[in-house]
Amino acid sequence: MDFLKKIFKAGRTKDEGYQVHLKKAKQLLDSRFYDRASVEYNKALQVNAQQSIPIVKRQFEDAEAAGGLDLLSLGQSLLVSFPNNPELANFLGNLCRRHSQPRRAENYYKHALKVSPDYEWASYNLAATLAHSYQYDDNAKLSISVFEVRSGFVLPLFEDELSQLIDMEFNEKFSAWEAAKEAAEEAAKLESEPKAFDQPEPKRPKSPKEPGPLFSKLKLLWNESQSPQDKEEPFKLICALGYQLLSQNQTVSFKIFEWAVQRNPLDANLRCFLFCSLALKQPKIAVEKLIALLAKVPNHRYTLINLGLAYRRANNIQLSRRYLFIGFEMLRRSQGKYEVTGLFEEAKFLLRKNRRKAWELLHDLRLDMTKPEQLLQLGTLSLEFKEWNTAQSCFHEVLLKDPKSRQALDGMRAIREEWLALARIAADKNNWQESVQGYQLVISVEAGEEVLEEALEVAKGLGNPKTIREFERELALQKQKDRLNIASQHLERAMMLEGKRQGVSAIQEYQQSIIMLPQHKVFVQMMDCCRKFRLDSYAEQLSEWFEKVQEADPEEEIPPLEIA
Repeated sequence: MDFLKKIFKAGRTKDEGYQVHLKKAKQLLDSRFYDRASVEYNKALQVNAQQSIPIVKRQFEDAEAAGGLDLLSLGQSLLVSFPNNPELANFLGNLCRRHSQPRRAENYYKHALKVSPDYEWASYNLAATLAHSYQYDDNAKLSISVFEVRSGFVLPLFEDELSQLIDMEFNEKFSAWEAAKEAAEEAAKLESEPKAFDQPEPKRPKSPKEPGPLFSKLKLLWNESQSPQDKEEPFKLICALGYQLLSQNQTVSFKIFEWAVQRNPLDANLRCFLFCSLALKQPKIAVEKLIALLAKVPNHRYTLINLGLAYRRANNIQLSRRYLFIGFEMLRRSQGKYEVTGLFEEAKFLLRKNRRKAWELLHDLRLDMTKPEQLLQLGTLSLEFKEWNTAQSCFHEVLLKDPKSRQALDGMRAIREEWLALARIAADKNNWQESVQGYQLVISVEAGEEVLEEALEVAKGLGNPKTIREFERELALQKQKDRLNIASQHLERAMMLEGKRQGVSAIQEYQQSIIMLPQHKVFVQMMDCCRKFRLDSYAEQLSEWFEKVQEADPEEEIPPLEIA
């Protein structure tokens, strides 16, 4: 709360009227008249800031400890009076985030940065908010500091391959040196005054010194390899050479990754590092390419982090931090691992030993799930641990890909039955609000006339006109949908019977379809059926009957005509 001290310079006055304003402000605050309380607090602070500051500070702390937004109106009032205080704006932003108001938080952080562009906490907090990360102030800065201090990009581990590359280059040079030394010694034997061999023995470097020739040699090895297995080793070494050069030699590293991507175009890692190589000389183009890649693989951790670093090279610090926060959150969920394949295997192993831990691991990997079997696994485990929302999300995504998935359909029915039971229990106890929420969840899975009628009665018990209208609308739509389904079923049977030359039965089914949904095209089909089976004597009766059906109220029952 140091911002209060910064807002109000300590001043001395004999006027004790501030106490009256503070007392009144407290009464108004306790009565939830926050705007009026803010007026009184402002008056007290203007009368005697020195004495009022500790009391106002305590009110802020008590209100926040109570878990409410009680102090937000007061803080907003203070900000209006003292708009040039970034610390206050940042505090209000944090308060809004803690109470699930990210949009308001954004505005407060932006206000702080407008007043003071170099105010770090607001910068980090804004980036964290936009990234849906729940890091604040110092914690926010610390969470991505490991990336911000980097001079280069984040890369896979390649120490072993780098050692092999150095050995390849060194061994070739050493062999050449040995051959030269041996040749010089043989030549010296033939000379009357032999000269000593003065070329120094080559030393093993810390990194390849001639990447171009080394790349050419590795490409030759790759081309000469016959099987895919034999090609793996030179391919890994080529990629390692690209990683080593990524922050040193843009030209060669770009050529390396361009070559690698051509041979493996679906590898997101290679495409990511190809675009990273552009960032050495063309950071803005690199950013555009990485954003396009991210649209295809939104959870790719190397791309998220390196996009943040590329933005940093392009001098866009705010966007840099935003993507670093997104990457940080993804890495947190994957236990710091950039590749998640191994984690799915670990989850399979845990299923036999600790199903709860398996669920926790899979739950953290939810955003990385693309395969139906992964979603079904998490959905089934979520049912087991009564994590209904997660289960519904998984089964719903599976059904989008495979509407007939038996496991997903059974899972959705189980969720629906559970929520329906809870909604009915709440209704029996007259807990109308809880029951309405339960019915809303049931309807989100699968509606039905019976359930919607129950929900409507519960909504009437709650007495909320908006909720009543919502359920009435859902019920009307469901009735229409049910009538359409029944009409379609009758129509299908009618056409089938017509095809089997059972004319009378077909006409009866046509009538049933029309009763549920009076469509002129179905009537035309029915009349054609009459003519087809020489039932013209019924045509006039059926025409009159169809007119009655059309004019009747939807709730009025009109029986079909008897056709002999």
